[in-house]
Amino acid sequence: MVQTRQSIRSSMADTTITVTCLQDSSLPIPTPIPQASTSKPVLLLDIDGVINFARSLEKPIHHRSWPETSLIRALVGMYFIDYCTTVVDKINLWSRSSLAEIRWLTTWNERAQTMLSPVLKLDFFELARNPRDSALKIKGLVVLRWFNFDPTRKLVWIDDYVPWLLRDVLDMNDPTLEVNMNCMLRSGNVLCIAPETDTGLNHEELGLIEYFLKGELSVESVHKQNQIVVEVPDCMSIPKYGAFMQSLYEELITC
Repeated sequence: MVQTRQSIRSSMADTTITVTCLQDSSLPIPTPIPQASTSKPVLLLDIDGVINFARSLEKPIHHRSWPETSLIRALVGMYFIDYCTTVVDKINLWSRSSLAEIRWLTTWNERAQTMLSPVLKLDFFELARNPRDSALKIKGLVVLRWFNFDPTRKLVWIDDYVPWLLRDVLDMNDPTLEVNMNCMLRSGNVLCIAPETDTGLNHEELGLIEYFLKGELSVESVHKQNQIVVEVPDCMSIPKYGAFMQSLYEELITC
């Protein structure tokens, strides 16, 4: 059965998780298949709009959520990066405490390991994809590959463009991919986080992620968060979308 974008949204409204996942043998995504070294959650991490919130070098570094004492402007190669040490420390903590396996899913690719991490004092994290495999350029397909490899494993995907990256997959008009995406979003094991581009990860989002990694976030809350991601209006800009989602985090965390 071919599921349209609207039918996926409609099915998301049913909070009873009864989807049978299709295995990835039918997905047009080439090898190598991601090899999960442990059963701990995997966190797929972007950089720009997530860790880096630099937008204007003409203005002093500022963030409405984090104190100025935690903000740093760094030069990484030819790029200026504005970031918060609290965010970096939390990401490192998740990895060091074995709460999550962190993987880079970013257009920085190896530069995240060789250029960015040493300057920001991030630990070394493996890549989520082979950057030389042209078939893995679409991030949404990479996330689906990770999910289908082990649908029972918790997965966090953090990218300020999540809604639009999901639509890249839907726009391929492949029924199998649509069913797999619906399965992923409704499984209760996948949490999608789309920070506001101009601010990156904030306190509430870090808290939501940590609750999920520790197994303290209800399936209903995970399901609701992913439904918000899917139902973002077509006309809504990325900054407006971030503000729209932000208003719901406190409700999700208290569920």
